[in-house]
Amino acid sequence: MRCLLASVLFGTVFAIGHQDPQRNLTARDPSHNKHGKTSVQGLGDHAMLSHLLAKYDKWTRPGAYVHDSTALSGKLEDGAPTVVNVSIYIRDFTLDDAKMELHTTLTMRLTWTDERLVHPANPRHPYLFVQENHPKLWIPDIFFNNEKNAHFHHVLTPNVLYRVYPSGTVYMSTKISLTSTCPMTFTWFPLDHQTCRINLGSYGYTADQVDLQWNGTMPITVAHFQNTQGRFELKNTSFTREVLSTHNENFTMLTVNIAFARMVPPYIVHYYVPTAMLVALSWLAFWMHPDMLTPRVLLGLAALLTIYQLQTEGKSEALRVSYGNAYGFWGQLCALFAAFSLIVSVIANYWNRRDVMCYKTVNNMDTMIYTPMATPLLAGSSYSVKKEVITRGDRLDAICRVMFPLLYLCSIIAYWAVCFMT
Repeated sequence: MRCLLASVLFGTVFAIGHQDPQRNLTARDPSHNKHGKTSVQGLGDHAMLSHLLAKYDKWTRPGAYVHDSTALSGKLEDGAPTVVNVSIYIRDFTLDDAKMELHTTLTMRLTWTDERLVHPANPRHPYLFVQENHPKLWIPDIFFNNEKNAHFHHVLTPNVLYRVYPSGTVYMSTKISLTSTCPMTFTWFPLDHQTCRINLGSYGYTADQVDLQWNGTMPITVAHFQNTQGRFELKNTSFTREVLSTHNENFTMLTVNIAFARMVPPYIVHYYVPTAMLVALSWLAFWMHPDMLTPRVLLGLAALLTIYQLQTEGKSEALRVSYGNAYGFWGQLCALFAAFSLIVSVIANYWNRRDVMCYKTVNNMDTMIYTPMATPLLAGSSYSVKKEVITRGDRLDAICRVMFPLLYLCSIIAYWAVCFMT
């Protein structure tokens, strides 16, 4: 009996000691198969990506070379261009018309296919997630053609992610703050419309190597924009794609067009209405006595100088250009009417004094109490003689009371009609 138990115990120990090690390894790690090779289906994201990048060359673009099966020497020839689909989500923007710059915060999304990253699908992980600033993957060399300053965001971690799908499709998303140039014209300021552009393309790859395309029919998305400055409003966005030729090489260029319209109500309240009221105020001189030259001149000068002050205060640095604009034309128009009212006051006073002097000379009168547009009182006799005397100054004032408002009203209608039609 003892011999039988010893034999059974010895056989059990011997069987355990000579058990297949590969079987134990498979039981402990499902990523190993029975042949001792690694099974990629059981790997996690990091392990799977490490397995795919073991012999990966990040300096070679996807599809850069294909094997020429017709060549006996196994020569490698250029493959098809790598198609990179681009979409942009604009989070915020600020238009600086003084510096002619567009400050934008955007999220750029790129998608391309890399056949070297094809891997088995995992129902629990539809894609491999990579969140590194500089992964060991090939990345398109995108640059912004009209960029003046730009930087990535790193709070709290680098705002960039990569997704590698089983089909080999790579999805990249990153957040960028960009300052780009925006040439502007201020001919119709403050009724102007400005269009800023963001140009992006491949810095080193030609169109035969990397083909940039917009992703879908709506590749540009703009967040809800709140204009806190009260200066511009967003009109629309559009996108274009073109092939540019530089040094006998073709490059793909994508362009985002952002159209802005300046908000006119603040300028109407703070500039157009006050200047128009000052012009109307200068017309009060036409209802004053032609001999009241001092108050009439002071009224015209006050209106004229105030118009120039409003024009100077409302003019921003953006208007320091070498050509005229609608803003300056309106100020000059109002100043012209105010100056004409001042000139009319001087002419009316001169003509009035001349006519009164001529009347006194003709009638041999030493003293005359003059009442404009009425009956003067003739002194120097035992009784007073009433006689109507209407001078050229009175007639000029009467004409200007009607002519100036009509001409100014016609000028206002013509000004706004031309601005809105153009």
